[in-house]
Amino acid sequence: MQQTQAVGIRRWFFDLLSRGEAPEEDPAELVDLATVPLAVGPLLVARLEEEGITVAPIEAFNLARDTRSHMRLMVRRDQFAAATQVINASD
Repeated sequence: MQQTQAVGIRRWFFDLLSRGEAPEEDPAELVDLATVPLAVGPLLVARLEEEGITVAPIEAFNLARDTRSHMRLMVRRDQFAAATQVINASD
């Protein structure tokens, strides 16, 4: 009985300290691709959409200047690698 109890406590302790399995990633989840100047943002959005990449542009507000000065580009997780290549090719 004591042996079983010790194994149970040991298993509980290892489970407590374990990082567990990696969380399952949703391929449709939007992830942050890049933050670009507002003047360049629409051009990159058009280029990404031409490549068939779904992109969600979000204008970023600059509190110091009280203006919208940048655009965050959000893409689907499963399209992130292709979108990165498009962004790097446009530099």
